[in-house]
Amino acid sequence: WLVQQTSNTLGTGTFTLNAAPAERRSWQTGLGASAIVTGYRAVTAGTSNFEVGIGTFSGGSPGTLTRSTVLASSNSGSLVSFSGVQDLIPVMLPGQRPRLSVSAGGTEALADLGSLVTFTGSSTATRTLPAAASVPPWSGYLYMNQGSAGAALILDPNGSEIINGLTTLTIFGGESVEVFSTGSAWFATGLPAMSLVRRQVASASAQIDFVLPAGFEDFLLEFRGLVPANDGAVLALRTSVDSGGAFAAGASDYAATRREDRPGTSSVSTTAATASAVPLTFALDTATAGFSAIGRAQIHIGSGSLRPSVRTVSGGVDNGTAAYGSFDSTGVRAANAAINAIRLLMDTGNIASGTFSLYAVR
Repeated sequence: WLVQQTSNTLGTGTFTLNAAPAERRSWQTGLGASAIVTGYRAVTAGTSNFEVGIGTFSGGSPGTLTRSTVLASSNSGSLVSFSGVQDLIPVMLPGQRPRLSVSAGGTEALADLGSLVTFTGSSTATRTLPAAASVPPWSGYLYMNQGSAGAALILDPNGSEIINGLTTLTIFGGESVEVFSTGSAWFATGLPAMSLVRRQVASASAQIDFVLPAGFEDFLLEFRGLVPANDGAVLALRTSVDSGGAFAAGASDYAATRREDRPGTSSVSTTAATASAVPLTFALDTATAGFSAIGRAQIHIGSGSLRPSVRTVSGGVDNGTAAYGSFDSTGVRAANAAINAIRLLMDTGNIASGTFSLYAVR
């Protein structure tokens, strides 16, 4: 904002800047104290001489500006041989954005409209958007979640305003989204249909827990390289309605059915009207060298009038010899509820190894 200095440099060389006048900000104040590539405009007042280009500001005070590429000028697009006093102003080039880095929640300022907002926090945070009516239509912000530890960034429109028809919008790690004001609401572009919430790797783990982010009804769980510590153990799933404070584990908390197929054996189906968890695999054979299991499960969180449900869409084991097979299962929590966390565990022993990935379906 109103960054301007002058230079008395003659010819086509590097500009040596003069100190900023009292009514203007210095280049160092506006662009920082480190060397930076920037757009610039050089004009000699009272003449037709001008130059717009890309150069490198030294970061000093008053500093220097090295001219590298001319984009347009009064010398037919070439370097201008200046004389007298030039006004030097940094400019935002087409497609360029100011950058704002945040690590926690807060409210976006109108002064930061158009900025790339990068989130670097280690825990989930909420950024509140300004009132859409106070924002020029079709302007907004570009967000990028560069957080750690599975931190999500939640965008919350002002008051009762909505974004993409929802009260909030969640951006997971590694995702970016651009949001625009319509004058009365917000809309977002660039989000995938399915987003990685978190990936966890088991290593002699008693269980793997996932908290389900709010605003989603369906999730996809993938597991690969699964090896139990105990031979014959079954991977199972339990659910929670208090974000993992407690997981339902009673003998009649779930109902489930499972089918398995292995070469040289008959298909086996089992149904349990009552169970303490939903089985996601058949009994896994760790006695075979090179064994591991892979699978994918759909999860619906349910509601006060609908039971949460889990279905293993596909799954299998393969060690490259004859010890392979496939399985599928379906289960429900035996009560109408909206779950918000899941736990994966073996019915006996721990999870020796395996990678678990949870995706949210938009």
